[in-house]
Amino acid sequence: THVVAGEEYPINTRDEMTKQMPSLKKKYLSYETFSRAKFKDFFSTETLQKSLIYNATLLETVYIENKGFLNFEIKTLPKQIQLSTVNAFLVEDFNKDGNLDLMGGGNFFRSNIQMGRYDASYGNILLGNGKGGFKALSSAESGISITGETRFLKRMVISNKICYLAAQNNDSIKFFTKSERVTRKH
Repeated sequence: THVVAGEEYPINTRDEMTKQMPSLKKKYLSYETFSRAKFKDFFSTETLQKSLIYNATLLETVYIENKGFLNFEIKTLPKQIQLSTVNAFLVEDFNKDGNLDLMGGGNFFRSNIQMGRYDASYGNILLGNGKGGFKALSSAESGISITGETRFLKRMVISNKICYLAAQNNDSIKFFTKSERVTRKH
């Protein structure tokens, strides 16, 4: 669900909801009446009171820094990595400045047709500043372009050359090297 002007509405379309609950076809004969229905209109008060309800409050790609003594700090990563799902990270000092950096990959194609595919990621290099901050490089700066649904990233050395692989859902493994352009400091 999502909240509009203080009222909770279903995110799913009438077609999706009636596939799961065919009885709703008779209750909401038109898409127009369905579009005005609030979430509480779909279920009895008793049913909702018996239900297990989950609330998502953080939908960003973040990292959690362990400050010690059971103290953790959530830090949102740069907006460039928020454009799609992130399913894999590789931690390495890509620009050799002594600070750990991140390579991220993701995407998810099997979402429902109304929401569309999550396919805006071509892989990211985030340069760390050693203080918990990251700066995203553009694809032109990083020299990487990882299309598809990335699920795993791995660093390898082949014939004395550093290479990376991206394991992808329903696709072949992609091998690539990072550009020498990833040498600037954060």
